[in-house]
Amino acid sequence: MRVPLSIVTGFLGSGKTTLLNAIVRSPTYSKSALVINEFGDVGVDHRLVEASSDQVVLLESGCICCTLNTDLTEAVTRLDRQQTLGRIPQFNRLIVETSGLSRPSATIASVMSEPALARRFQLDGVLTVVDALHIARQLQDYPEAEDQVLSADHLLFSKMDIAQLSKTELAELMSRLNPSASQQVVEHGECDLTQLFNRGVRHSESGHWQVAKWLPALTIEQASAHQHSAMTVSLQLPDHYYWSDLHSWLQSVQLVAGDQLLRIKGIVKPWDQPGCLAVHGVHHLLHPPVLLPDAAIEQGTHCLVLIGRELNQLALQQSLDDIGQSA
Repeated sequence: MRVPLSIVTGFLGSGKTTLLNAIVRSPTYSKSALVINEFGDVGVDHRLVEASSDQVVLLESGCICCTLNTDLTEAVTRLDRQQTLGRIPQFNRLIVETSGLSRPSATIASVMSEPALARRFQLDGVLTVVDALHIARQLQDYPEAEDQVLSADHLLFSKMDIAQLSKTELAELMSRLNPSASQQVVEHGECDLTQLFNRGVRHSESGHWQVAKWLPALTIEQASAHQHSAMTVSLQLPDHYYWSDLHSWLQSVQLVAGDQLLRIKGIVKPWDQPGCLAVHGVHHLLHPPVLLPDAAIEQGTHCLVLIGRELNQLALQQSLDDIGQSA
């Protein structure tokens, strides 16, 4: 089984470092590897056990820490190579911290578009720390902050104790941007860490299928939610279509939408496949489909969800309907 990859993102000062410290201290995640921006971010000076190089260190908790002072792909490759050579302990989870001005979709694409790394790692989820005090202004001024929310599988609200927005108001604002993401309050880095991980279509530890968690059902209002130019679009699949036609349609949408399209998630059932498939795309990258067992699928859950900016829902639905005409 491939190693689950989690992306921890959030705008400058949102509290990513505090959250990472909580993860590092937890015995549950002692076999994790972290790729961070600076060693000082997780305070390794007093927790350092040994250094296998000037860029990879083993913490007292058992976590492996690697600095991102080069290309991300190089950093992940270096960790994987040192693990294979036995220079560092085996890790069962990779956590990558982005910079405050990064776009998570680009971070994911840089790792998963490398064939050797795509064979070793699978995306588990994007965790976005939301600064409740400043998020409203950040969304107005910085497209990166909006991208971080739109790309999230799970949103963590920090600084709620000093925010002007109530939890209900913040939750409603985030739901208009990304209704498919789950939400949680984090207080000074403390939260239920079990909610952060194992967010893929299949639980990365138990192997259990969790389709409803990965792609929750959206209400009619959520399925056409939008905030400014950001939107979530839910599309209905034709009654009959072939996987090759749908695959070509997905690729064409990614090509035409470009940077405006951030995430694709869907449960589809092409005529020529033995069962339902889970499809997942990030930015320009389309992951291989995952065949789902019948028991994991609830009736009427076949749909595609696209998250991005300025998406034309009517045109998308019409073009998707067209692939059913040739089946």
